Amino acid sequence: MQCPRNEFHLIERASNNINHSGFSPHRHDTYTVALTTRGTQTFNYRGALRRSLPGQALILHPDELHDGKPCDEAGFGYCVAYIPPSHIQTILGCVDLPFVAEAVSSDAALVAAVARVVAPGCADDANDYQDAIFELACAIERVSGLRRPRHRPDIKAVLTAQQYLDELPEGGTHLEQMENITGRDRWNLCRDFRRILGTSPYRYLQYRRIAHAKKLLRAGESFAEAAYASGFADQSHFTRIFRNFVGLTPASWRASALF
Repeated sequence: MQCPRNEFHLIERASNNINHSGFSPHRHDTYTVALTTRGTQTFNYRGALRRSLPGQALILHPDELHDGKPCDEAGFGYCVAYIPPSHIQTILGCVDLPFVAEAVSSDAALVAAVARVVAPGCADDANDYQDAIFELACAIERVSGLRRPRHRPDIKAVLTAQQYLDELPEGGTHLEQMENITGRDRWNLCRDFRRILGTSPYRYLQYRRIAHAKKLLRAGESFAEAAYASGFADQSHFTRIFRNFVGLTPASWRASALF
């Protein structure tokens, strides 16, 4: 099973501040993944009253009845994304759909995965979304306690994919291209890639492109030239990715003489 790429741009997201009485009981046919950004959100879920505080992840299972209201007059704020179960199953391989029984979690990896998925620009880049949803699916699976048989990683396939990425392929590189060159299912390949190299194929490629751009900037190339030669769509995309990976904009990095 594969998620159609055009479906990635249809993920519903919202960022709201609730100061009224809240939501009446309702359901979604998706996973509801959210972060409370201010205040305390209370909600009834599976026969118990739950509370979500800033810094915690909220994971509601598809088709589970729930409501939502502020704990006090100060209200609460939240960011949310609605993830089709098919996107999770694509990655996990049609196992039992993982269930986070307590609905609220302070697990650091799960909180980070949810924060990435609810970020406004995540679905603008299909590769970014696939990488983010992989992290989310794995975090939900682990927190839920779902267990699967372990398999030996395919080192040959990982090294083949690594070599391909080291050559900085032009344009948008998608996981199906690595399926074709390795002969491995993309999600098993992603799992093995992470186990062997410690990061995802998407992030590995971004690291290589950033390293190449740094080399060009050291040599005196302009920001636009470095961005184009390193495979970024445009200078704005380059600046955003560079800042995410380095912690500085390209201009600040070069001005700081950190090289």
